[in-house]
Amino acid sequence: MNNKHKLWINILLIILLLFLGWKLLFIKKPQKLFILNNNQPNYQINNTISYIHNMFGQIVYKLITKNIYHFSNNKNTWFTDLKLIIFDKKNIPTMIIYNQKAKLIKNNKLFLYGTVIAKTLNSNTYFQYIITKDAVIDLITHEFYSNKETVIHGINFTTRGMKIYANLKNYIIKLTNNVQTSYDIKDHLY
Repeated sequence: MNNKHKLWINILLIILLLFLGWKLLFIKKPQKLFILNNNQPNYQINNTISYIHNMFGQIVYKLITKNIYHFSNNKNTWFTDLKLIIFDKKNIPTMIIYNQKAKLIKNNKLFLYGTVIAKTLNSNTYFQYIITKDAVIDLITHEFYSNKETVIHGINFTTRGMKIYANLKNYIIKLTNNVQTSYDIKDHLY
């Protein structure tokens, strides 16, 4: 091949490279295949039963829900028609909590919206159930609290008050404001 042919081939290659470079600059970037809508859940599950275990394999909670909605953008999970059963260290259910709408946030706090009923499954406790609104449960410590009006029904008594703090693991309950207790005393002499 002579030098003239090599020169033309090199010129054509340079023109081809310039043309390809020019085209690459103006190629449209592909659209995202999936557009994440922050208003829509990333996961949705219906009619579930979930068991939550501790690191030793013991059941800590049994969660029964009608719907679960998980949002990855803020790491929140919403539940509807929630039944949360709490177990002791011997895997015996000790308490059940009923609620219509709840939100689990990333620091293991469960916010219960609307009416909340916490019923003991242990016949040896002095209270039978708690009714309140808009409560929070720390799923690590089992602390339960609400600033709303609360009613505690026990064996032969009913207590009403505001601002409940309870430890559901140890059956410790404190009402701090406007506490009123009435007793149902049975006369066993008749």
